[in-house]
Formats: sequence, structure tokens, C-alpha cells
Amino acid sequence: TLAALDRTSALDLVARYFELHLLGHLGYRPYLFHCAHCQAALTEAAERWSPGGGGMLCPQCAPREPHALAISLPAFKALRLLQRIPITEIDQLQRLSAPLRRELEHLLRATLRPLLERDLKSLAFLDAIRFTDEAA
Repeated sequence: TLAALDRTSALDLVARYFELHLLGHLGYRPYLFHCAHCQAALTEAAERWSPGGGGMLCPQCAPREPHALAISLPAFKALRLLQRIPITEIDQLQRLSAPLRRELEHLLRATLRPLLERDLKSLAFLDAIRFTDEAA
């Protein structure tokens, strides 16, 4: 991850890659190919993300999860790709739009928050720096 941060300008995508793979190494790998509840194979019709439930929900299970978040099809596909590719190929995702990148960040932060049982102070600090830079 540190080498990828050094060689790419897509720092946010490297961070998302790290977060997604860290979840996997800690035993919380998000379900992106099968429903987190019933284990049915997911199709492009899946559009709900369960941060506490462990990932994507199929259309049949989604109504039973009131706290599930909406997820766009491009975000769903991007997360699948991030989970499968090696970090050396992260540059192929640089063309992702800024709103899509923010959606990925939102989804992964929502997943990390209940596991950590708090927000990370470093994230608030980084957000403050980013928003100050964007406003200038």
C-alpha cells in the first residue's frame, strides 16, 4: 500500500483498496458476489449495502434490512474490481468519477464504523484538510 501511494496520484483509490483488503484480512471481507444474508449469487439487480450485515444484499433480502444503504451499480462493480485486482493495477480505476469515489468512501466508512465502534479521528482530520483545499 505504501508503494502504491508513492507511485500513483489516485490516493483515495489506494485508501479504498487498503480498507477493503484490511477488512478481508481481519475476517470481515464484504460479500460482493453472494448475498450477505442468504448467500444467493448476486446479479446487477442488487442495490443495497448492509454495513453491519457484511456487504451486498440480494433484492429479496434487502427489504428485511432497514439500515441498508443504497449503492449504485457502478459502485457495486468498482468494489468487486477492487476486491479482485492486485494493488499494482489500481491506476486502471483513475477514470472513476469524483461522485463515485465519494460513494465508495461513504460505503466503506459505514462498514468500518460499527467494527471500530467509533469514528477515526484521523479521518476527520483528513476530511478537514481536503475540504479546506477544495474551498480554496
